[in-house]
Amino acid sequence: MNTFTVLNDKLNGTLVYPSKTPTRKGALTSGLFLKINNEQLVLDRSSNGGDSDIKVQAKDCNTGGTFQLETDFASQERNVLTSGIHYCLQDSVSGRLFFTNGPLLGYDSPELARVLTWGSNQATWAVSAGGRIGMVTGEDVQEALAQTGLGSACGR
Repeated sequence: MNTFTVLNDKLNGTLVYPSKTPTRKGALTSGLFLKINNEQLVLDRSSNGGDSDIKVQAKDCNTGGTFQLETDFASQERNVLTSGIHYCLQDSVSGRLFFTNGPLLGYDSPELARVLTWGSNQATWAVSAGGRIGMVTGEDVQEALAQTGLGSACGR
């Protein structure tokens, strides 16, 4: 809870990310803010009440975007995919990184972020203050992949 490193992120019982690790200047030490409503969970915490805030947001997966880490400061985030799921394509227009294991298709969705490095099972992102890396699945991914014209890279 003092780093907001996310371990064993699952979608419908399928392990997608063994870890999502945001870089930090220091440990998160403020009180934990928790908000739950019908469709969303939000965890929010900062370092000594300062401007180094990290927010974890999770939504009902039927809405497309399911999970994101958001920071109030410039940072990096390293996402590692589980065995059997791999990154297959980076969209040069949006910067999205698509991943698949066959039946599962999704993408890392950057906002105010750019990929620094990526390989078949991990990616490192530079995230600007106020930016985030989300995860999107479902119909939104099918449409985005079709727009690239490179669906064969992900077996589609």
